[in-house]
Amino acid sequence: MQYGKQWLKKVRKIEKLDKPLVAVCEIPARSRCKYKLDKKTGHLELGRIMAHNCAYPANYGFVPRTRSSDGEELDLLVITSEPLLPLTTVECTVVGGFVIKEQKQPPERKLLAVATRDPSVCDKQDLDEVDEKVRKDIEAFFSTYKRVEGIATEFGGWSKRAEALTWLQEALTGV
Repeated sequence: MQYGKQWLKKVRKIEKLDKPLVAVCEIPARSRCKYKLDKKTGHLELGRIMAHNCAYPANYGFVPRTRSSDGEELDLLVITSEPLLPLTTVECTVVGGFVIKEQKQPPERKLLAVATRDPSVCDKQDLDEVDEKVRKDIEAFFSTYKRVEGIATEFGGWSKRAEALTWLQEALTGV
């Protein structure tokens, strides 16, 4: 019954903010399926399948041992050249972040990272180095991904690495 919690406790802790961290991928890039890890069982739950024209622009997951403003782990997108399988742990470097505003909800911060073991992106160190098309795809996705459910969302803007690392620090102390 405690499989999920025990597994997550084994994920490498964050020692230094400026070093790569280990994240857990829940949703592969280009997937239309919204999965969420049930931490009690360690199983993935299917939340919904999104519209045909709506797919995740990058691998979506979370940073273990953090707490975001919504009470859950801090979310992040990890850029890779290939989609990652759900429940993959991935070492990644935070390059920036962004804010999503959903109707009647407080703004939610999300990190953007690149996989350290993917030669096509591992040299990126800050938001300015991330391909503009990738950033535009992320903006478009988060501006429309809940429209089919009748929920309005707004992309609240980008933040560079330094600010994103302060968000990570706040999420680490919120645990």
